[in-house]
Amino acid sequence: MLSVSRLYQLLTHAYAAIPEHLFRGGYSFPPLRVAFILTHRCNLQCRFCMVWSSYQKERKKGIKRQELSLEEIKGVIDQLPGYSVITFTGGEPFLRRELMEIVRYSTKKHRCHIVTNGTICNEEEIEEITARRVSSILGKGVLSVGISIEAVGEVHDKIVGIPGSFDKTLRTIKTFQQEKSKRGSRYPLIDLKITIGDYNFSSLRELYDLALDFKVDLCSFQVLNTQSSSYGIEDNNPLAHLTPPKPFTPINSDLLQEQLRYLAERSVKAFTKVRFNPNMPLAEVVNYYLNRVELSKFSCHTPWHTMHIGPYGEVYPCFSYSMGNVRKKKISEIWNGKNYKRFRKELRKEGVFPGCAGCCIMEYKG
Repeated sequence: MLSVSRLYQLLTHAYAAIPEHLFRGGYSFPPLRVAFILTHRCNLQCRFCMVWSSYQKERKKGIKRQELSLEEIKGVIDQLPGYSVITFTGGEPFLRRELMEIVRYSTKKHRCHIVTNGTICNEEEIEEITARRVSSILGKGVLSVGISIEAVGEVHDKIVGIPGSFDKTLRTIKTFQQEKSKRGSRYPLIDLKITIGDYNFSSLRELYDLALDFKVDLCSFQVLNTQSSSYGIEDNNPLAHLTPPKPFTPINSDLLQEQLRYLAERSVKAFTKVRFNPNMPLAEVVNYYLNRVELSKFSCHTPWHTMHIGPYGEVYPCFSYSMGNVRKKKISEIWNGKNYKRFRKELRKEGVFPGCAGCCIMEYKG
């Protein structure tokens, strides 16, 4: 039986492949997935995260920009086809006081996904999100909730920079599972989001065991992306796609391989499934941290199926290249406008760019 994540991967690939190969001018069908980066603000200070650090730089410079209002976000949602899957992320989306109203509005017609650090959502919000779950993978409602967690106990707190964060995140995971159990429901799927770095690669096994204890649905292990030009962050480098991200300090590859092998083998028969982003063989994950990534083994079709909308209305394909602003143009005008078409044509020609290394939405082709 196909997993939800594998089914979605196959669907997006097929959805993108048709216009990519049939329409040489860069045209694409309406976006299958739309990710709203609702804010760059965050209540944590994760040592590897460029979002909150970029936001702090702007504040120090006195730069203040107005985030999209509730009505503006509703207006964008109204322009999307009913089959579009909507993701709400940040920063920390629960810092947007209108988040629950946004969720209520979007779940009337769409499947939705929320990504959070799980430290500031309260029991009432968790109860309502669970109540607004999808009834099936094709239904309208909240399909999944991604909760970021980087280590266990005080180690997690040191990584995210705020004491007590681990206990708050754990409480959120537990509350979601309790609410699902009350309703006898599989949804929303709970997906633990873990970024692999030199600060936690020796404790991946411990994190997965924690996921098993809580019987969460998914454990997503993502390689650390050091590309600073992403989704509106550090958007002043017009050549970011041609600039390889900075290399890693090599880590203990044997220990990392041992940890990854445990995850893969243990998850085969376990309830909690493991996935790696990008989806690639374990050996390639190790190679990535040894600065041996071979981009010729990867491809990308994301600009044909996914749109990212930043906090201030700018639309991005992935890199911080504005395709247009939803405050000035309709989604359809931006999605198949000259900027998007030009970017798609260049990507189709190259397959992936040097600056793509570490991006979680690349596809491994071998």
